[in-house]
Amino acid sequence: MIARRKVGKPVWSWRDLAINALLFQLIWFIAIFAQWYWLIVPFLFLLCHYVSTSQHKLADSFICFLVSLYGISVDSLMSWGGLLQYPNHPPLVLDNGIPLFLAILWVAFTMTVNRSLMRLVDKGMMFIPLCALVGTLSYLAARSALAVEFSNQTVTLIALEWLGVGLLCVGVNRFCDSRCYTTEVQQRDH
Repeated sequence: MIARRKVGKPVWSWRDLAINALLFQLIWFIAIFAQWYWLIVPFLFLLCHYVSTSQHKLADSFICFLVSLYGISVDSLMSWGGLLQYPNHPPLVLDNGIPLFLAILWVAFTMTVNRSLMRLVDKGMMFIPLCALVGTLSYLAARSALAVEFSNQTVTLIALEWLGVGLLCVGVNRFCDSRCYTTEVQQRDH
C-alpha cells in the first residue's frame, strides 16, 4: 500500500534567510536608484543562492513562476493602459510594456516568498493586507524616486494588485503544504 506522508516544510538557516532578504533589498534599491544593469550581479547571486539552498525545487519553481507571471502581467497591463509609465528606464520587456528592471525585480521578489518571507506567508491573514500595504508603499517610494509615474487614482489599483499577490502567495503556499511537501512511502500491510 502506498501512502502519502508529510515531510515538513523546508527549514533554512538564519544566515540563508538574511542573505536572501539582503540581496532582494539590494536589488530593489539598485533598480530604483541606479542604472538597471547594475542589478544583474546581485540578481545572479540571489538566483545562485536560491537554487543552491532549494530543498524542494518543484515547489520553489512553481511559486516563482506563478507569482512572477501574475506580477509581470498585471504591471504590463497597467503599463499598456497608460496607468504606469517608466520614463527613465529602457529597455522594455515588450513594446510599451514594463522595463526589464521591473521584470527582474518581480522574479527576485518571488525568490523571497518561500524564504525570508515564509514565516509571514504562513500567517496568511496577516500577510495578505501587509503585502498590499508594503507593495503599494514600494511603488510610492519608486514614484518619489522618479522610477515610475502614475496618478494618485492608480494607487488603489496597485494596492489591489498587491492584495492579489498576497492572496496568490498564501494560496500557492497552502497548495505546496498539501501537495509538494509530502512524499510517497511504501507501507506494509500487517
